[in-house]
Amino acid sequence: MEHGLLLAESNEARLVEPLLLWTGAYIAALEGKQSLAEHYLRRSAPGADAFTIQQLPSLMANMVIAAQLSDIPTALKAGENLARTAKRIFPRPEFWPREDVYASSLIRAGHLDEAEQVLAPALDDSAREVSLSVRAKYSIPMASIDLRRQHATAAFSAFEDAVEMLRDAGMPAYYARSLYEYGLAELRYGRRNKAAEIMHLAAELYGSMGAWAMLRRCQAEQQITTAENPALTLLTAHEREIAHMAASGETNSGIARQLNLSTKTIEYHLTRVYKKLGVNRRADLGSALRSIP
Repeated sequence: MEHGLLLAESNEARLVEPLLLWTGAYIAALEGKQSLAEHYLRRSAPGADAFTIQQLPSLMANMVIAAQLSDIPTALKAGENLARTAKRIFPRPEFWPREDVYASSLIRAGHLDEAEQVLAPALDDSAREVSLSVRAKYSIPMASIDLRRQHATAAFSAFEDAVEMLRDAGMPAYYARSLYEYGLAELRYGRRNKAAEIMHLAAELYGSMGAWAMLRRCQAEQQITTAENPALTLLTAHEREIAHMAASGETNSGIARQLNLSTKTIEYHLTRVYKKLGVNRRADLGSALRSIP
């Protein structure tokens, strides 16, 4: 990465530097090197005189990495900024992750109608797009919306079609992420055996890429598929980690510091944890978590 940046500087190719920094930040985040990812994010921040095409990679990097860390408030803010900025460019660069990641963050926050509005123009375009990979990446969040609206048959059919389209597309990162989302959907729907099979594929793929952070997340979700108590499926791996830290007496700011997240993000996750476990206060977290093997 640094060699590429040196080449760009020596050849006065400043326009490509944001793309290289975005790539570096994304790879570092996949590898679990959060400090390095943040280093590249800071360097990618555009100057006041930057062209719009130079601003987009930095905004995308912030959104994608925040979403990967389950920092949904930050991902939503970055997605809003990205959507405003991207309107200045026509035609849209379809090969960049934008609407699909933004929509997925909106879905996780429970804003299904907004997510559908974000996806609508992209879905219209992808219907005319030759590339199956473009069509597939928008199908995943749309399938998640269908599942949350209790349209399970349509949702799982869309998930299966999307991962099949990406299987031999030569895009391992997209394929792995689609498998991960598909596995989560199967798990949340209670189909543990299918979820375990899909998560295993995602874990293998992330491991082959050296994406250790996502490999660990897949493995954490795989553990849920073998748990005896179905209540464990209520919480995501990230929510369980935060819940256990809070139950042990760690403050929100302390958790945020250790996980490289904002205090607001910790509050967001704990609110969801309380609701899922049926508790109203922090003091009850410990007993609620102990009831889950």
